[in-house]
Formats: sequence, structure tokens, C-alpha cells
Amino acid sequence: MGITNLAKLFRFPTVLRFKEGSCVTIGNFDGLHLGHRFIINKVVEKAHQFSLVPLVVSFYPHPQKVLKHKELPRPLLSRFEQIKLLKEWRIEVLYLCRFSKKLYCLTAEQFLEEVLIQKLNVKHLIMGEDSAFGKKREGTPDVVRKLCQQKGIAFEEIKLIRKEGGSKYSSTRIRSLLLEGKVELVKEELGRLYTVRGRIVKGAGRGRNLGFPTANIYTNQLLPKTGIYACWITFNGEKLKGAVSLGFRPTYQDTDEPILEVYIIDKVFQEELYSAKVN
Repeated sequence: MGITNLAKLFRFPTVLRFKEGSCVTIGNFDGLHLGHRFIINKVVEKAHQFSLVPLVVSFYPHPQKVLKHKELPRPLLSRFEQIKLLKEWRIEVLYLCRFSKKLYCLTAEQFLEEVLIQKLNVKHLIMGEDSAFGKKREGTPDVVRKLCQQKGIAFEEIKLIRKEGGSKYSSTRIRSLLLEGKVELVKEELGRLYTVRGRIVKGAGRGRNLGFPTANIYTNQLLPKTGIYACWITFNGEKLKGAVSLGFRPTYQDTDEPILEVYIIDKVFQEELYSAKVN
């Protein structure tokens, strides 16, 4: 990864000593739901108030994959869409830390000093009430507040916004809703339609033989419950109506592989679209 034309994306250990300083929040932000957006809006607000660079620090691969050596659930959001949304929400920089056991072993104070201060010139740090960083997640908001006071950095803890009934926005809940096929409730959690980004690949051609040519989409994102859904499909600047069929097919290893098949209502599917990236 490098700098993209959607947002500035940098990888650790790049040094970005912003002269004006940065306003930072930290997290994996899988899904970028409304709870995440509330925190990110605060980052942008404070950055503009104090003439700082609004910046998000995230990690790759996911910390649990490194520490627990297990496959994680499929992501809710592609990196492309994550950058696109952050740009739309007026974040200027996504700083991606390659997560390793060495990084994990940094104490909260070391991470604050070696990454946030020395590399990103943080002047204002914002954390959600349930977030933490540093070895064994020792850097809770209470701990980090004291560290920031010692180092002359403004600190703000954000109380999580709650839905009616008191529950919080959650990526775990979004996953459960998707697997139940409740896409309208997912939209309420995200504040937008759930989007899958993938590449068009060749299928068996059965749809074309039946007079309904379809596009088979390969993606590593989490897919909803099997069934048929209405959708929009966008590629090459076009937004078209479509119908999605989600199911499984056996592979040569006798395992079930999810398959996403889209019938484009507004346009005849063309062979040259193979390998195109679509949403």
C-alpha cells in the first residue's frame, strides 16, 4: 500500500512530523458504523478547531490474528471503501501500523512516545470509552489521560453514543444481523447500505445459457445470509439496478465456497467486464 488518490495512506514506520501537529484516534474501525463515525466526527471537529491534521491510526493485520494465530471473521469493509469513507468524513490521513508481537509489547507510554509523538506529532488524542492500546491493553482512557497530561498533549475521552434501549453500535452485532439476512437493520447500524467490493470472475455460464447473464463477484468480505436481494452495482462510474443471488457451491476440496452472483437489470453484461472491480 502507499499513498492513494482517495486519502493519504501511510504505513508504519513512516515519519509524518506535521508542523501543525495532528489530532488522532486509534482503532480497527471494522465496518465504520455510526458509533465509529461519532468518534471520527469529533476528531475532525477538534482538528479544524485547533488547525491540526485529522488522522486515524489503525492496524494490519488484525491484532487477534497475530496474537491468537487464528483466522478472523471476514471483514465488513474493504480497505478501498474504508479509505473512501474516511475521506468523505474529512479524515486526511490513515496511518496503518503493521501489527506484530514487537508492536504489541510496547507499553502504552512507549506507543504514545514512539509512534504518536515522534512519528505523528500528536497534539490532541481522542479515545472512545471502551478503547485501549499498549501491551495487554493497559492504555485505557484513564491511563492515557495521565500520560498525555505529563507530555503536554490534549486528551479527550468520548462516551459511546447509544441507540434507543441503551445498546451500543457494534461490529459484532452487524455480523450477526448479516448472517441472519437482516440487511435493513444493518443499514440502521451503518447509516448506509452494506457494500461489498469485489472482482468480477468467470462463472460456469449457466445464467447466460438461460438468458439471464450474471456477474460472479469474488470478495473476501462477509456476505449476508443466502438468498436473493435487490442491490445497486457500481463500476466505471455507473450505478445500475441489480439482483443478487447468494449461495454456496462445493469446491474440489469438498468445502462450501460462498458465491455472489449479480444480475444487472439496466445493462447487458459484457465479457470485457471480467476482472473489473465493482461495488
